Amino acid sequence: MLTAAQRKTIDSKWNPTRWPTGPAYDYARAMHRRSYQFYCDRIQHLGFGGGAVLEAGCGTGTWCFALLTAFDKVAGVDFTQERIDVANWLKARFRLKKPEFRKGDIRAISFENETFDAVFCSSVLLGGVPLEKAYAEFHRVLKPGGVAYVELNGLGYGYSLFRETGPRHEIGGHTIYNSLCQRRLSRTVAQIRAASTAHATAFESAGAASDLLKAVGAEPDAVAAAEAIEALGDGYPALLLKDVRDIGQGTRDKFSQPSGGRGYEPEELEAVARQTGFRRFEWSHEGWLSLQDDGTVRKGTSAVAPPFSQPFFEGHLRRFETLSWK
Repeated sequence: MLTAAQRKTIDSKWNPTRWPTGPAYDYARAMHRRSYQFYCDRIQHLGFGGGAVLEAGCGTGTWCFALLTAFDKVAGVDFTQERIDVANWLKARFRLKKPEFRKGDIRAISFENETFDAVFCSSVLLGGVPLEKAYAEFHRVLKPGGVAYVELNGLGYGYSLFRETGPRHEIGGHTIYNSLCQRRLSRTVAQIRAASTAHATAFESAGAASDLLKAVGAEPDAVAAAEAIEALGDGYPALLLKDVRDIGQGTRDKFSQPSGGRGYEPEELEAVARQTGFRRFEWSHEGWLSLQDDGTVRKGTSAVAPPFSQPFFEGHLRRFETLSWK
């Protein structure tokens, strides 16, 4: 853990007036717009602490430096070498000997079994990394009784981006499409394929994917997901109709994925966590979970370290966080 003098040094050097140039430095500068104390307060509210913690997907090390206030040993791994370089640059700037930063893949973490008391993973599992592989690695590197913290986006995050203008609008649309297809429409693939011959006329004449799904007897939640995609406009209704027709014709086996990003629902994470071997699971809105000394979890915001965003956007869960115990 840090001494008072080390914390003072980090705080004084946290957000330099001039940063070096480069995308990884731009990322760090954006993260450091919030004070070092903010991140420390968030870790304190979360109730994490103990021997050793791994940050999976550490970026430029922002959370790692805060985790140093609660753990004896902190390690961070990230797939991008440039971000690891910036994390080490900050580490030198703060005159620290730790954390340890490694370039690595969270699907194959380069640490031995049962190394860590905790795993911390914030805004990393956004669709590009299979949940099953990540959770299997978290479970492997945790000691018995260890806990994994995972924070990520819900469907509301996609809608919040979609309501903006510029490139974030398109990212939001892709996120919504992927989220609804992978969560609620992927289960209809076999049904669509099996019904394609019996409903050949509908496949040719349907003007909307939701009408086609109704014709083949899809479940109401699948139809509702299709209607939500069609409400987006921007070419998504045509993309969805093409996907359904291609699946029916056997030329596709899944829905298109315009990008790797998507939002999740807590039930998806709980299912994966339990299948991986975690024995207990808790979730709440981002910034709400607080692990107590007696092992219970309190759910509510901190007065000094509020969440990054509101928990819902247009009725959809925006960001949430989870705890899973080995």
